[in-house]
Amino acid sequence: MYLFLYLGDLSLTGSDFKKWGIEYLVNTIGTETEIRTRQRICKIKDDITNIIDLDISCVTSGSLAEGLDLQGSDLDVMQIFNMIDVIQNERDIKYEYERTTLITETDTGYPGFVKLRLIAQKGQESLYLKSNCFETASKGRYLSTARFIDNILNTGRHLTLFKHGTGVSNRQKTLDMVFCFRLNNLSFYATEWSSRPRKQWPSRILIEKIAKNECLVVPKGPYKVSDCNFFWRISTSLAEKLLVHSFTFPQILCYGLLKLTFQRIISTHTNVKDLLCSYFLKTAMFWVSEEVEIETFELSNLLHCFNLCFAKLISWVKRCYCPNYFIPKNNMFLGKINKGNNKALLGILESITIKRIEELIDYALQSYNGNCDPLGKHTERSFMMIDFLFYRLNKTQFVRDISKCNKVLEFIEFVQESEPSAYIKDVCKFYHAELSQNAAQLLPPVPATIKSCKIFELYHKHLENGTAKDAVSGRLLYASFYYVTGQYDQSLNIVDDILSKNTNDMIYLSCHEYDKNHIKQYKRNVNSVMKLNLNERMKKATKGYVWFLKHSPLIPKELQYLVENEDDSILPITLCHWLQCFCNFHLGDICKAEQALLNLRSKGEQEYLFYNTKIADDDQNQDVFV
Repeated sequence: MYLFLYLGDLSLTGSDFKKWGIEYLVNTIGTETEIRTRQRICKIKDDITNIIDLDISCVTSGSLAEGLDLQGSDLDVMQIFNMIDVIQNERDIKYEYERTTLITETDTGYPGFVKLRLIAQKGQESLYLKSNCFETASKGRYLSTARFIDNILNTGRHLTLFKHGTGVSNRQKTLDMVFCFRLNNLSFYATEWSSRPRKQWPSRILIEKIAKNECLVVPKGPYKVSDCNFFWRISTSLAEKLLVHSFTFPQILCYGLLKLTFQRIISTHTNVKDLLCSYFLKTAMFWVSEEVEIETFELSNLLHCFNLCFAKLISWVKRCYCPNYFIPKNNMFLGKINKGNNKALLGILESITIKRIEELIDYALQSYNGNCDPLGKHTERSFMMIDFLFYRLNKTQFVRDISKCNKVLEFIEFVQESEPSAYIKDVCKFYHAELSQNAAQLLPPVPATIKSCKIFELYHKHLENGTAKDAVSGRLLYASFYYVTGQYDQSLNIVDDILSKNTNDMIYLSCHEYDKNHIKQYKRNVNSVMKLNLNERMKKATKGYVWFLKHSPLIPKELQYLVENEDDSILPITLCHWLQCFCNFHLGDICKAEQALLNLRSKGEQEYLFYNTKIADDDQNQDVFV
């Protein structure tokens, strides 16, 4: 068989693939270093977030968490409710129920799905699991998927959420959240997975780790089932992420090529685009990886591996049966692909593999001629792309307790110390700076007359560390501290220095997405990216809005009304002019105070309009659970 692929504007036939194929894939998907860096960025964000909030765990999933940042990739987050227990067998419980507890009920007619029956409801009613989420049946009260999601939609006080698949999405459809519960171990449901015959992949160590690991239940029932609202799907996304992270670089490239094929070929056909999803291609990749020798996945053999995966997918479509990788009795095509609609899909799939692939095998590495290493170092472009991925993901939750905040700071310091990657060390430094800004606002207020005490030392320590976050927010928080402690000249020195620089060209952190103009702007500000590390680039070319916690001791008394009932943020330019006004007023310079007010009205409005058109409705930065 031959391979014929259309990827963007690049038509990959024999001679084209010989010249451009592997290089195109590496440029599109990334070098191995880039892919591992993306995986690590997501892992560290999850680890920090989950120390902060023990009731709800946030786990990134999907392509970004797997290390692939393809065009159109959104952020997928699993929100796991830890305050609800879900058990498999009631007889195994030897203690009185201390929390709301659900028990799973399996149905042999629907492998891979369970019902959740309420067996104990303890303590105060959860905001996210109210009594009206349950429906009564003959055997008891069952958690309804539809009612559960509707309650989540009504609970998202800071977000505009919409129902999307198994979960909810924000307005821009750049953030997908699935709300789910933990199950104790995967092996209870995937009984045959760990022991079935396979070649070298996955390793025995990884198999044992996954078998002992947890799985999740997500609010999605089987297609076209009358009581589907009672069914919850067993999700193996945690295990799948471990499997993808264990892929060799050729495996990742093959997986990326499969996703590109779906994204740029299959999904463009409107008559079949709803029949397949990229998850089916990942499933084919898993099955093929365990069925062949691991040495099969080599760069020089990439198209052959792709063809094996694609051939498996075609065979499934012909049979209208796609076996779940962990629970093979679960036909994932059920209710989607059948004998009545698979012909059109087969025609499209078979048109992608229409020539013999053997003639393309020898071409894989020849285009490099020793000048390009697919495992090579970051280029300037790749540095920037990873920077922008990090800027999209880097918002964390606030901590409300100083002891917990110190615990998180210690954890970040430990990770930073043990991390071999210089880039990830800088990622840790950013989170340390962000949490330091948080910690400074959890300290007790200090009278302005006392300038040398233990509390003041802690303020200075956290505020100084907080300046490493970006070019503006940490310094403005420091300026606000000087103002509330009566050190008006020091506050003005910081504000004047910030205003003397052109912050309009700086990009905001934590946006949903960044366009080509942002990238050009960023590159212009950092000049040669390769000469600066991540933190240096952030302090030179990025800005963040200044967050004040509820009842923060650092916010000027004139603005305390903003944080009477909740956290709030202030645009950098706005806070600059407010501080100018307040400080000059206390120093007796009324003219400068009035001028600051005029600047606030003009420049502040311009910045506000810019912010709201570019950053518009930044749902991603809001915490659903605060």
